[in-house]
Amino acid sequence: MAVKVTLRKKKITKERYSLYLDFYPAIPHPVTGDATRREFLKMYIPQSPKSKNEEQAIADTLSIAENIRSKRENQLNKPEIYTEFEKRQLEIKAKGEQDFIQYFTKLAEKRKSSNHDNWMSALKYLISFTGGVLKFKD
Repeated sequence: MAVKVTLRKKKITKERYSLYLDFYPAIPHPVTGDATRREFLKMYIPQSPKSKNEEQAIADTLSIAENIRSKRENQLNKPEIYTEFEKRQLEIKAKGEQDFIQYFTKLAEKRKSSNHDNWMSALKYLISFTGGVLKFKD
């Protein structure tokens, strides 16, 4: 069944609106797994613009929110059907999220010849410099 995603706004304090996505039917929450109908975008717009610049800022914010809505709807409605470009982007993102420290450690462990100490020293300094966390994309 297709999930309909609608961009909505909710009145909040300080004469602002909070933007959120409304899902029908409800989807599982990514963290808790409970059924949810809303995803707040943490984007806000004023209820009434006071200048031309503010009107433009509202239009830009709404445009960004609409792009998020569109991507979220595509993500929910066609998880197995991607264009070649989308597949390539997902592969690049997945590779970028891999841990470089872990990869370098495996390479260093393979070096059992005379330069093993050099590799281990480089690994030690890399861990010290990065705090032990370094992704390929970084």
